[in-house]
Amino acid sequence: MHHDRRLSAKEIFLEVQAQPEAERGGWLQDRCAGDPDLMQAVQNLLAEHDPTEVTARTDAASDADTGSAAPLEVVPGRRIGAWRLLKPLGAGGMGFVWLAERADSAFQMTAAVKLLKGAPFSQQAIQRFKRERQLLADLKHPNICILHDGGATPEGLPYLVMEHVEGDTIDRWCLQHKAGTADVLQLFRQLCEAVAYAHRKGILHRDLKPANVMVTQEGFVKLMDFGIAGWATDDDGEALTGAFAPMTPEYASPEQLRGGEVTPASDVYALGLILFQLLSGKRPREAHGQFVAILYNQAGERGDALMKIS
Repeated sequence: MHHDRRLSAKEIFLEVQAQPEAERGGWLQDRCAGDPDLMQAVQNLLAEHDPTEVTARTDAASDADTGSAAPLEVVPGRRIGAWRLLKPLGAGGMGFVWLAERADSAFQMTAAVKLLKGAPFSQQAIQRFKRERQLLADLKHPNICILHDGGATPEGLPYLVMEHVEGDTIDRWCLQHKAGTADVLQLFRQLCEAVAYAHRKGILHRDLKPANVMVTQEGFVKLMDFGIAGWATDDDGEALTGAFAPMTPEYASPEQLRGGEVTPASDVYALGLILFQLLSGKRPREAHGQFVAILYNQAGERGDALMKIS
């Protein structure tokens, strides 16, 4: 991707976040008029930064990039493999998660079922989902969410079944429990142990942020959401690195923001931002309630100025 094109998508991504929510869809349509690929790239950035972001949709996806699976009907009581869906638990940039129970008579158990959301489904999204399932199968650590099961729905879409973690995200847990420095460091050490274990297995998380770190009611850390994770030796950099690689900009490392190579150091950088937030109570890239990158953009700074934020 040409450097100027990459900057254009990032600039539009930053600008759209500064618009009133009710006006973002139309504003994005105007800014990307006649360029559906650019609009899709901006939408991808918005989805990774804020999964609840509502933006205008585009029909730019080609038939070659779209899965042939039928739309997935997800309602309470729907059976997925050996599991019966009970109620929605949440949603991310790529999938949504439901609380489920065993639907057969083998044994009683509750779990979290993750499925792809939206339709049509790109082959890239399906492959990334399958990648997450395999990554979780390779990870067996007490501070990493456990994979219980997986398969495909009758519509041909992959799903995975994880342990259901009852608790809260690490930032909210610390606020609610008025965690002191010693408490924060104890939780952070568990998180570091989980990330270090994944790195020893050759796996990079690529999206470390408080929303992906749960703390149980007993104060036990669980690292979750390996949706954009990958093996350190991956050769398919197009999907996970580059100008429009999926990321959460607020917690991304400088090399991720540049579209460069992601390494274990990228995860370590994100860990530092998380620790800063837990100890200070402030989001690491905000000023006066705004995402700092927006301030750089409004001040007229371009290109690598974004990379100076840390």
